[in-house]
Amino acid sequence: MEILWLSRDTNNHVYISNDFADSSSIKEKMELQFGGLIQKVTVEIDDELPINTIAISERILKPFNIPANLPYEVIIEKDKIKVGPVIGIMVSITRFFNHLESIGRTMDYEHIKGLLFIFGPKDVDLNERTISGYYYNPSGKTRKTQWIEGTFPFPDVVYNRRKKLSKELYNHLTEYDIPFFNSHYLNKWQQFEVFSQNPELNSFLPETKKLSKPSIKEMLAKYDEIYVKPTSKANGDGIRLIEKKENGYVLIENNSKTRFFNTINSLYKAIDRKNYIIQPSVAFKSENRNHDFRVILQKDGSKKWRFTGFKCRVSIENSIITNFKNKDIVLPGVEALGSIYHLSPDQAKEKEKEMVQLCKSLAKSIEDKGVHLGDVAFDIIIDSNLKLWVLEIQIRYGVFDKKDVSPEFFRKFMVTPIYYAKALAGF
Repeated sequence: MEILWLSRDTNNHVYISNDFADSSSIKEKMELQFGGLIQKVTVEIDDELPINTIAISERILKPFNIPANLPYEVIIEKDKIKVGPVIGIMVSITRFFNHLESIGRTMDYEHIKGLLFIFGPKDVDLNERTISGYYYNPSGKTRKTQWIEGTFPFPDVVYNRRKKLSKELYNHLTEYDIPFFNSHYLNKWQQFEVFSQNPELNSFLPETKKLSKPSIKEMLAKYDEIYVKPTSKANGDGIRLIEKKENGYVLIENNSKTRFFNTINSLYKAIDRKNYIIQPSVAFKSENRNHDFRVILQKDGSKKWRFTGFKCRVSIENSIITNFKNKDIVLPGVEALGSIYHLSPDQAKEKEKEMVQLCKSLAKSIEDKGVHLGDVAFDIIIDSNLKLWVLEIQIRYGVFDKKDVSPEFFRKFMVTPIYYAKALAGF
């Protein structure tokens, strides 16, 4: 249905073309909904309107900065005329513009349509039920004209790209039945607790314990190498590797700096931290470089999980981690399975299927705890015996550098969650 925006005040009347005159869904008194803005309106049939058209006064949208020149879709159902979609993406504004999301998330806007805006947690006014942010203007030619500041009603749906989110804000938005995906952050220990409750997932998890002097002593009695990881930090910050030697222990920082300790007591004093976990190393190395795989699952417009793709991250030489600060190259997953693990094309496809099925099971185990997921990444290691090891599920993860992936992958990776958001919004 096409929308004709009227500049004059219609006293909360909307007008519909006469091809809807006999429709049972059209009533004289209805509600007009635009995201969280709901207005009671009187509906009239207008014989002069082109077919499949609704005429709405722009003044109904006041006091919000709702642009009337965007392409919207209209749904009429159950005494309600719904205009949208209205999609809010909760982001770090700086990261959104610095990491190409401002370009990538809008690549399929001509199919998404509606009001797409970004905002931060502090931009939400819970008392006024408004959100300040920036909406996407498809006719803009520069960043300033493409992303325009405004104040908006609550959206139909929130796509969360922030790690920290207050319980008050989440509860308030969900009280208004706003779908909110990637709703909760789980740290490494919380993830392990969830996954380890599922017997089918246990065999894919490295042994994991909270850091303490007894636990580090126990682990070093069993393993020659163990990782020490902060439960909540990201980007590889705070990760260390301990190597057991005949005469002591070597502590390797994520910047490759090393220190030697004669005893576990002196080692523990050097790394004594709260909220850390320890795990045996399951690292796979080739040419003195660590390798792991990042697997992307995203829900699409069908509201079902779709496998977007996977990439192999190869670290710089001697690095103990593979994150973006320490990576050397990023390879297509199937290519890496062939060139590094020497699998045939058929074997690589089977290993890919195994990884995808594992990741879907991991996602389900978290959603079964009441966490709404829609866009997640999994960090997986394949060891020298081709066994899969789960390192972590990334619920709000960094985007790939555009130079590290194909244009097709970048587009699919960026737009798939927006199609899911549109579907959740009811369009």
